[in-house]
Amino acid sequence: MKLFQSHPLWLHIPAVVVLAILAGMLIDAGPLPAYGPVHFGVDGRPDGYGSPAGSFALVIGLSIGFIILSIWMDESWARQEREKRFNYFTLLDEVIVSVMAGISVHHLALLQQSDPVFRLPATEILAFTVPAVGAGILLEKVRPFAPSEAALVTEDTSALRRELDRRLKSGATVSYTDIQNPLYMNLIAFGVPAVLLTFAVLTASSQPVWSVVLNVVLGLLLASFYGGIRTTVTRELITVRIGTPGFRVLRLAPSDIVEAGLRPFLPLAEFGGYGIRRNRRMSGYFLKGGVGVEILTRQGRRHLIGSDRPERLAEAVRAVAGLAAIP
Repeated sequence: MKLFQSHPLWLHIPAVVVLAILAGMLIDAGPLPAYGPVHFGVDGRPDGYGSPAGSFALVIGLSIGFIILSIWMDESWARQEREKRFNYFTLLDEVIVSVMAGISVHHLALLQQSDPVFRLPATEILAFTVPAVGAGILLEKVRPFAPSEAALVTEDTSALRRELDRRLKSGATVSYTDIQNPLYMNLIAFGVPAVLLTFAVLTASSQPVWSVVLNVVLGLLLASFYGGIRTTVTRELITVRIGTPGFRVLRLAPSDIVEAGLRPFLPLAEFGGYGIRRNRRMSGYFLKGGVGVEILTRQGRRHLIGSDRPERLAEAVRAVAGLAAIP
């Protein structure tokens, strides 16, 4: 399977151009001071000093990361598209890269001042954002469209249902666990915390204490999501937990379930992304895929649970809820 099947990379030209202009301005500015203000407090006064070159390198690295993230999200959108809709996610890199470029240009000017005071550089930000976003909108309008087809899995779950029914009738323990843990979650849980913690250690002497503590706390929080989403089905409860600590995000009693079945869905178009989501109709718990298990409770609440093997999870839910097997 090709890495990019539906999403044209030329949609990201505006963000790349903004990044190239920023890099050109930094090069044109000549040698940067070895030591200078790299962080500013609420009052706009410097409260952290270090290498400006390192600060600008971080901005460029983050910009490249956001462009890559936008490419991935846009390809995911294109693969899920049944009919052409305007994809607002395609403007993510233009907006973020433009904002960081405007702030960096203002920061570059402050390095030349003896008493720098940071103010929101609205003019610089708009100078990058308006043309970049405008170009992004025009490119999205002319983006080619190729509809994708939804396909339900067809795994035979009859043996699983017979075993579950046997255990339910005999009073034996019933426990079915489904884990959805895509590779990108592990990269987020390890890679991003490693960067944040390394940055906190290397800048501890030049950054304010609250900034260092914030980086450490964010790193530990993201690391706790290692393990993905885990759904457990027993005769007493259906629970959805996330991360290694097992933060519980959903708890249902089987007796409250009136419907449970497979449902194709569009993660980006219907929910705006992955993770713990909610739209006007239901709450969602998924990290990948396009087919989940939709559950309707007696209270009229709908929940969509993602799974790599949704037919097996749906069958387990239906069994403990006393519903007939999936046709």
